[in-house]
Amino acid sequence: MEFDERIKTVLLKFWLLKYKLIIILINKYHQNKLKSYFLHKK
Repeated sequence: MEFDERIKTVLLKFWLLKYKLIIILINKYHQNKLKSYFLHKK
């Protein structure tokens, strides 16, 4: 039982990290799109 719980917490941490990374990547992508959009508008 203890082992099973540990695996669950590790998996949960892993997924949280992955999720954070994806959010950061999406944010960077949108920032770059916005920057290029404003640059082209000038």
